[in-house]
Amino acid sequence: MKFAQFVAAFAILASVLSVNSFAKDNHSGNFALTDPVRVGSTELAPGHYKAEWSGPADAVKIEILQNGKTVATVPGQIKNLPRPAPL
Repeated sequence: MKFAQFVAAFAILASVLSVNSFAKDNHSGNFALTDPVRVGSTELAPGHYKAEWSGPADAVKIEILQNGKTVATVPGQIKNLPRPAPL
């Protein structure tokens, strides 16, 4: 009986992880600002933000959100770097 519970728990965990892996492919990332920054015509105050982008790599639309609300929208591009950007 414990083996059946283990298999059931594993199956549920595997399905949740697979759903999360698809959900993570939504083209977004979180970041924090320590100083005011101008994005397009909007000045962002220091704080925590989320960026979501959509569209083709040469013409993406980037939305900056704070607390689930869009605070700025700007165009952008996705570029492959020859090496990772410095931290």
